[in-house]
Amino acid sequence: MYSVAHVCACNYLAVERVIGIGFRCWLPIYTSKLFDIITKHLPRAHSFADDTQLYVCFSPKEEDGQSSAIIAMERCIIDIRKWTAEDKLLLNDAKTEFLVTGTRQQLSMININSIKIGDADIVPESPIRNLGKWFDSTLSMEAHVTKTSSTGFYYLCNFKRSRRYLSRENMEALIHAFISCCLDYCNSLMYGLPA
Repeated sequence: MYSVAHVCACNYLAVERVIGIGFRCWLPIYTSKLFDIITKHLPRAHSFADDTQLYVCFSPKEEDGQSSAIIAMERCIIDIRKWTAEDKLLLNDAKTEFLVTGTRQQLSMININSIKIGDADIVPESPIRNLGKWFDSTLSMEAHVTKTSSTGFYYLCNFKRSRRYLSRENMEALIHAFISCCLDYCNSLMYGLPA
């Protein structure tokens, strides 16, 4: 069994407005360099727009598994920081989150206090937000369900208040749009979870 150290939201931002509005158009050029750097250190990474996530798996039972995973992650981030500085980009330490996932038994064997990113020590957090969904260290999705239910209740109460100002058709369209964008988005993550 393996645990996963997951550093989420290593965002990089343009320091100078050299790229300006066309930054998203140039993003594939920048990310290709980024993935060249990452593959030297880590086996897995994921990128969505300007959000890059680094993954490393390790066995909590191995003596040096945790420390070698942290060292690999920190070395990768050091090289990413060098690359961002050379290309006039900035790694946004304030948006960086760190999550360790595994079973409860695996997590009890793990002793990871922080990851060094620049001058900051980033401590593991749970839950963290990733592309609008909440993930906890056991991937039970409890935090996501709780937060989504609370958000849904808030919006439904607001819909009720505005019901007298909208026609039935417009109200139905509003509710369908809410369900489609807020509740149905990534609902496949819920498949197989206990009721």
